Amino acid sequence: KESDSATHHLFVWGSHKDGKLGLGKESDSLMPERVNITNPILIQSGCDHSVVLDAQNRLWGWGFSQHYSLGKGNERKTLDTPTLLPIENVNQILCTQDDTLLHVNNSEPLY
Repeated sequence: KESDSATHHLFVWGSHKDGKLGLGKESDSLMPERVNITNPILIQSGCDHSVVLDAQNRLWGWGFSQHYSLGKGNERKTLDTPTLLPIENVNQILCTQDDTLLHVNNSEPLY
């Protein structure tokens, strides 16, 4: 049995086109490489983007935000490494091909 203080990591591999892997490099990964996020608890990915919630309830996103899928407003760009997204109290994440859906415990507007 793992202790509650165990550290967990996220590993990725494959095509890194448009920052899809979050590794901050341009080349593809042929072997698993660790993403710079500690203790991920929810992980979702779409066609070109990924969103992760960590154990500290921080929401991270990376990849290609072609259809604003990373929630960065009018920014349609590539995020090559995990970027903190300013959304709190997330319970669930669902990514579709170009969209991100969140279930949030909050009665206040997100922004």
